[in-house]
Amino acid sequence: MLQDARLCGTAASLCGIESAVYEQDEEGISRGIDADIMLHALMLTLKGIPVFYSGDEIGMLNDYSYHEDPSKWADSRNLHRGKFRWDLAEERHDETTLTGRVFGRISQLSRIRKYNDIFHSDARMHVYDAGDDRVLGIERAYGGKRMIGLFNFSEHECRATIPTAPWLDMIEPQREFMPGEGKMSELVIEPYGFRWFIAKERTVKSK
Repeated sequence: MLQDARLCGTAASLCGIESAVYEQDEEGISRGIDADIMLHALMLTLKGIPVFYSGDEIGMLNDYSYHEDPSKWADSRNLHRGKFRWDLAEERHDETTLTGRVFGRISQLSRIRKYNDIFHSDARMHVYDAGDDRVLGIERAYGGKRMIGLFNFSEHECRATIPTAPWLDMIEPQREFMPGEGKMSELVIEPYGFRWFIAKERTVKSK
């Protein structure tokens, strides 16, 4: 063994989808997909160039076939370096499949990021206290626009705080979040869920 510290595995497997598929646990699969999408949404929210590891966009699971190759078996990184599953890619537009469920949601997030300059590389970004240690709050600002991202790293429903302002949900632009009183308002974030909000004054493209 190489005796170095590392975390190996595809995003889908690390989020529990692989074990849930093995156990035929539909609730676990849904929970794993939510965690996978939440982490990719966080990546798309942060500064820098987002990189999708090959296969993550279709929810590829760990590939253990490297154990059969003496030249690869000692390097556990081969767990997530398997051949691209083109057979699964054919299912990417079928949202009744695991592949389609992952691909559809990641594609939507990518389109939103592409068509909204709040994600511009020059945008100001900072972390803020969302009122619950299990929820990461991120605020971005650019060109007079303001965005809030909330990411629940817990398997439990959490109540997070958001600056009081009229917000539009960037995933479902027709859905508004009506603020309460005071400087901060409270809302519920589903287990392993996330929310993207943008100030209501601006129109948001998502398609």
